[in-house]
Amino acid sequence: MTASYVNDVPYLPTTRAKKLELVPLVLCSLCQGILWSPVACRNCDTPYCAASNLLVLKTLQITCRFNEHGCPETLMYNDLKQHEEQCGYYLMTCNGCEAKIIKNDFQQHHTTCPLVVLKCNECASLYKRRDESEHTEARCLRVQLHQIREIIEQTKQENTSKINKVETQVQHLRDQINKTL
Repeated sequence: MTASYVNDVPYLPTTRAKKLELVPLVLCSLCQGILWSPVACRNCDTPYCAASNLLVLKTLQITCRFNEHGCPETLMYNDLKQHEEQCGYYLMTCNGCEAKIIKNDFQQHHTTCPLVVLKCNECASLYKRRDESEHTEARCLRVQLHQIREIIEQTKQENTSKINKVETQVQHLRDQINKTL
């Protein structure tokens, strides 16, 4: 059985046990029965029946851990974990200004924060939102022009290499023709 109680009686009442010389050491402080699948408190090592402990915990109402950030929720123990994983008052860190912002307000902050880094779709330059006006079309064009010049130089080198290779092959063919004549 997994439950410590059967009809409001401990799963292992003391009346079922023989030789109870060490009764205080084996009693559950919650259900007053003999410990069944015991667990212990991490702080004080007090043993409890696992199921008895869960029954008590299920009755608890607990405030959200983000209460200090504005979450008004008080939840049952079993609902707490899921709520806190999705709570809109969870603190997130802005990657621009590194401010701690609650999840509910984060998107609005992130779309207006002057320190958030943006990437230009045209030239792939990175700049902070506050510098967006400085990243004018002319500046963007200068970066694109620089990139194009690099591509042209690379293409020029590749073409020179290919021309040299073809000239070498042509010379080789001329030499072969001259030998056959």
